[in-house]
Amino acid sequence: MSVAAVISTYNRTRLLIDGALPSVMRQTVPVNEIIIVGDGTEQQTEDELKLISDPRIRYWNRSRQTYPENPEHRWWVAGLEARNFGFGMVRSEWISELDDDDEWTDDHVEILIAEVQSSGADFAYGMSESFLEFGNERRERGHEPLGCEACSSGAWIMRSAMGYRYDMGCIERGKPEDCDLLSRIVDDGRRWSFVPKVVHRVNPRWDKRR
Repeated sequence: MSVAAVISTYNRTRLLIDGALPSVMRQTVPVNEIIIVGDGTEQQTEDELKLISDPRIRYWNRSRQTYPENPEHRWWVAGLEARNFGFGMVRSEWISELDDDDEWTDDHVEILIAEVQSSGADFAYGMSESFLEFGNERRERGHEPLGCEACSSGAWIMRSAMGYRYDMGCIERGKPEDCDLLSRIVDDGRRWSFVPKVVHRVNPRWDKRR
């Protein structure tokens, strides 16, 4: 079963190069593709990626997405067009994604692929681990049933043939883009499965808006 990792990025080259990307490259079950898409990101991102010798990596830097003025809506659609572009470049059977400031656990792909193989699901997800920004309090996110707030975007895998994309119309529907995507998957009756294991880590976000 082939798997693609999709990472969108914007002006956080060090976090991408030192955290998110290595977490994908050290998977116990290797991914087949690593697709990185810049949302009008800094030149440093391309320069540093060129220094990494891994034929699985493909990189594009798109023009900066047009964002709504409302700060909350801006957060809802952060990196949406870059991620959708990345999904469109996938050749593999399965898509999994993460933000440039997040990391997968080393067994992220192993756990989620084993789950879809055993369950026959079209979409599988696990739990995310995060820490408060100015403390050591640990939090976990991920639960059944699938729906809004059930999982973080970096904690899932889905069958690429389903063709799902994030939708700017989520603003009119009153939902952040990831919540909207999960809701559509559920409403369409897709088969999903939950693994009560941490497969994704959320790093503290010091800049709250892209």
